[in-house]
Amino acid sequence: MEPFIVTPDEVEMVLKSLPLGKASGPDSVNNKILKELSTGLSLPLADLFNYSLTTSTFPDAWKEAYVSPVFKNGDRSLPGNYRPISLLSTIEYGDIIFDNCTVQEKDLLEKVQYEAARIVTGATKLVSLHKLMQEVGWESLEKDDWGSCLQSKDESKIKELLQENIIPNSNHLNDAYRIFEPSSEILEGIFALASEHIKNQSSHILRVYAAYHDRMISDSSYCFLVFTKQSAAIQVHLNVKNVEYPIKIVYIEDCSQEDEDVVEASLKRYSQLVYVGQVEISISEHSERLMKETKNITLITTSMYKSRNYQRGKPLNLVEGPCIVILVMLKNWIPIGSKPLPKKINGISVDVREGIAVQFTGKLPTEKHENVRIGCKIESSVFPGSGNSLDVYNQGTLGGFILDKNSSIYGFTCAHILFPDEVLRQMQNDDQLYVGNDLGLTVEKMPGEMISNLNKIVNCPDKRKVYQASCEENEYLGTVEMALYARGGTFDFTGVDFAVVKIDEKRIPNTTKFPYFDDSITFNREMEGASAEREFHFKSGKVIEEDLKSGEKVIKYGCKTQLTEGYFQRKCTFNFIDGEKWHGQCEIIAQRGFAKPSDSGSLVFKPKDGDLEAACILLGGTTTRFAATHFADVLERTGLKDVKFLKFGDPKANEDSM
Repeated sequence: MEPFIVTPDEVEMVLKSLPLGKASGPDSVNNKILKELSTGLSLPLADLFNYSLTTSTFPDAWKEAYVSPVFKNGDRSLPGNYRPISLLSTIEYGDIIFDNCTVQEKDLLEKVQYEAARIVTGATKLVSLHKLMQEVGWESLEKDDWGSCLQSKDESKIKELLQENIIPNSNHLNDAYRIFEPSSEILEGIFALASEHIKNQSSHILRVYAAYHDRMISDSSYCFLVFTKQSAAIQVHLNVKNVEYPIKIVYIEDCSQEDEDVVEASLKRYSQLVYVGQVEISISEHSERLMKETKNITLITTSMYKSRNYQRGKPLNLVEGPCIVILVMLKNWIPIGSKPLPKKINGISVDVREGIAVQFTGKLPTEKHENVRIGCKIESSVFPGSGNSLDVYNQGTLGGFILDKNSSIYGFTCAHILFPDEVLRQMQNDDQLYVGNDLGLTVEKMPGEMISNLNKIVNCPDKRKVYQASCEENEYLGTVEMALYARGGTFDFTGVDFAVVKIDEKRIPNTTKFPYFDDSITFNREMEGASAEREFHFKSGKVIEEDLKSGEKVIKYGCKTQLTEGYFQRKCTFNFIDGEKWHGQCEIIAQRGFAKPSDSGSLVFKPKDGDLEAACILLGGTTTRFAATHFADVLERTGLKDVKFLKFGDPKANEDSM
């Protein structure tokens, strides 16, 4: 066998594929621990395995096993009617070595294993390898549990393999696709496990799902759609080139511009958007069901125009009249386990377009503000001051400032900017509000609402530090003291992505003026809260009292796109590229460029009487349809009902409640 090096990526992939629910061996290390810490353990374990290979040593502890007798059949009092099961330590590298073997080497190892089992049992050479493995309690290097249960169509056994995370190969998937209906749950589960296996190959992969083309239906027409960013194309290609499944890499930047072009045309033709009530009723009746039945839906909304025969760069062919718009991640590809979309809903035409929703985090260098301002860039880091960009979680926008009863100042933004994915997942699973020890804001507990200490999930204070404008200690801004990351359980229960940061005394704001903005991208600000000196303020410190109405204009300031305008359309559910559905979000439509990466956390305002009122906080969206959480819903779910915005200019300003 040719020498080879065990890589951290190989180790991480093996650890992530470990079956849960399996008992630990003599090392007492549980698979769940190894799986959850797979990224951090991959490098030291790779070094350990390589040392073992290069020195031709194998630790004695890895040779030990717990042996248990398992009854076969017959008289239970006879020892011969039991077979031994050996439970080895989980931490060893046999699978990695076998995967690096050639076909000839694998055949040789099979023969060695067969002879060893035959000698142990005293069986003749006529006994099959499978029978020997059962007798001696070993596992074959090339066992085919998937093949046997698919051949017998044993769905209970298939579910066991799924629970144990046993990855099927391409032949197994072909058989499963041939045996089960494309919309069946069992087939969806099989392909979902393979999709997760592909996604684990690279951190640059945003989402993977298996689908079949609606015009190429055959026994092997499925394909795994791998969504990534254009900038990560080379890395993703390198990591998935050895994956045996059929792969189609989709760059989210290449998403069809059809919806973007239709929205732009609609905004030019109508100063205010008007929609027929029957369309809204039809959406409310069917949205939840459709998004459960079809896994690649981004958004279900309304339009006054239906697009026909769209071709990029050609004039639009628009048919005027209300229709239901369904945005999907990739047109013409139906996800395994999903049903094709209907042509009409309650007699109303359906217009299917492409649209991919992402959270607007990003990497953006901007200047430091000694006295921090609304709309400036913020970020969080695991190792403050390390100067290593790989340590940075994300960057986004500081939405605004609120006060507690002692006039301490807090900033707010989106939680997904300030915490890593594993913490966000725990917040999401717990579905509760997290509060720090130094929060001075009054929180009114909602009926049935759970409140936990933030130290429960982030017990290191340094990991809650926030910076502006870069992760250096001298640019420390404050510490996170409240976080809620809950998508909402139903279409009526609003999802909230919100975090509160206690501002350090050295960085407290001294103005409601927004940072610099480019005059070339602004509009008539004289009527939208701007002064004659072209300054832009949030002076009112108010939250809108009534819900936004369809067609009302809104504006926002983000650290990436600065000052932009759009129009509120309706409340709906957004399905983001990572598979998370956010319920009850305000849909804002605008021309391309309303918001981009690093704008998450921005406040969205409603212009009123020459001033501004806070309406929503920006979460993410597609290129022309944006998700923002109604600020009144944020205050309701966090219990911050009597909170006050920071204001300047009027001595009594900060005494007024919102």
